[in-house]
Amino acid sequence: MSVVNQMLKELDKRQQQHGFSTVAQSQLPPERAKSAWKLLVIGLLLGALMVIAGWWLLTTAATQPVIPVEVETANAPTPVKAANVANPSSAQTLVAETPASATTPIQPLVSVKGTPAAKTLAAKARHAEYAENIVDDTARPQIDATAVEQSTGSPSTKLAPAAVVSTAETDAKTSETRSVNPATPSATVATNKLATKLEITEVELTPAQLAAKQLKHAKDLLAEGNNQAALQPLQQALQYDASLHEARRQLAALYYAQGKLDDAAAVLQMGVANYPQNEEFWLLLARVQIARLQWQQADASLAHIADTSSFASEKWLAKIRIAQQQQDWPQVALGYQQLLSQAPEDGRWLFGYAHALDAQGNYVAAIPEYQKALTMSGLSVDARAYIENRLLQIGESR
Repeated sequence: MSVVNQMLKELDKRQQQHGFSTVAQSQLPPERAKSAWKLLVIGLLLGALMVIAGWWLLTTAATQPVIPVEVETANAPTPVKAANVANPSSAQTLVAETPASATTPIQPLVSVKGTPAAKTLAAKARHAEYAENIVDDTARPQIDATAVEQSTGSPSTKLAPAAVVSTAETDAKTSETRSVNPATPSATVATNKLATKLEITEVELTPAQLAAKQLKHAKDLLAEGNNQAALQPLQQALQYDASLHEARRQLAALYYAQGKLDDAAAVLQMGVANYPQNEEFWLLLARVQIARLQWQQADASLAHIADTSSFASEKWLAKIRIAQQQQDWPQVALGYQQLLSQAPEDGRWLFGYAHALDAQGNYVAAIPEYQKALTMSGLSVDARAYIENRLLQIGESR
């Protein structure tokens, strides 16, 4: 609008200089003067809009991308054929059959000099030319400098190595407008060198290692107080390695604590069947059999434990319990005598021996053993009270 106002001011000055501004305005009617001013303003506005539109069109055309155009000439190039010669030494030479009038295809590039698109295409063309030259250098067969005659025997046009090289360069230049991404051998080798190689080796654990792993898992569960969940890893440990005695003891103890005596007996019977020299399995099996009131089977199991074994004391305690249930007091007295031979200062064993004599009615032998037991350590308060009462009863009865 500032341009329009400036033009109106200049027009007023010119009219005033010629001296007909006032006369013209006085001669024209007021309504016609107003309409003339409106037409003038509208015309100026339209002109300004046309100038702006033309400037916008020019700017848009300048930023359009460059479009490559391929133009093929009327005369196509004649290919160079390899001569089919019987002589092996001449098999690497070529015969040129290109007429003099033949021209290579020309592919002009329509571009705007200096635009970003032209620069990008030029860079791609240089990359394509460099890549194809590498391929040509590695794949192009060696060409003899001497020409080879055609098979008809007539002389043929000789093709010098320089001509062949120029033809290859021309072919490379004609492909400048094409998008080329060659996979050259050197690029492949570089890629293979940079590629990292990841190897996964499977490590197979031995059955013993698998069993130890399951046993450790079971111990962790037992430490957390999850006894029920510990059963499965203990069973799997024995399946991997039946010689893992610790897993068998733990499994039998869990079954025994849960009152599953049949399962505990089955686990231990499998152990003594495979390892009869393991006296601990015989002792544990005897305890399970005693809990199942299988007295004879328990006594037979205890017979596999030697009197000099480290489990001898526990063996005789189990035999004493079996004899007490059967009221076999001479066998009970024998059991306590075996225990006294291993620990003669333990008052508990002497008290048990005196009670076995008392149960047989042998009071004469029982009284001194009771009295001696009172002087020894290891007796509980209840045991001492029982001995004193029993001595009074025996004395009164006598």
